[in-house]
Amino acid sequence: MDIGNACLKAGKFSEGLNYFVRALAIAKKINQPERIRDSYQNLAVVYSQLNEFKQAYEYQVAYSRVKDSLVDGEANKAIHDMKEKHNAEKKDQEIELLNRKKALVDLENKNNKIEIEHQRSQRYFLIAGCISILLITLYIFTRFRSSQKKKKMIETHKLVLEEKNHE
Repeated sequence: MDIGNACLKAGKFSEGLNYFVRALAIAKKINQPERIRDSYQNLAVVYSQLNEFKQAYEYQVAYSRVKDSLVDGEANKAIHDMKEKHNAEKKDQEIELLNRKKALVDLENKNNKIEIEHQRSQRYFLIAGCISILLITLYIFTRFRSSQKKKKMIETHKLVLEEKNHE
């Protein structure tokens, strides 16, 4: 294609035409849309310089068609890239939301464990307090019974002594 452009600048249109036709064939063979587009444009220029306007027009139309398809392809690629980027951002947001929910659940679980441990501690203190009160009550009750027995014994001795004194 560069040789064809050099021929075009030198005014050797027929020779440049051959190079552009070969460049077009090679570009089609290797499926290079940009080179095909450029070859069509160069052929349109050469044919217009050779005053073959019908051929120039056909190549200009082919050039426009390939150019439009490339633009559409680029636009589709840009749209696809935007969609991919949007989907990736959406997934990142979902992951972030899930991470936040997981952190919240973990925090709630931790708070629940602390609350359960607190309730367990309160229960143990309550049980220990009840056992202590029960033991103190049992101690007082046994002391009371013991003092009642002693008091009864003292009264019995007192009665016995009074009787002896009275005799």
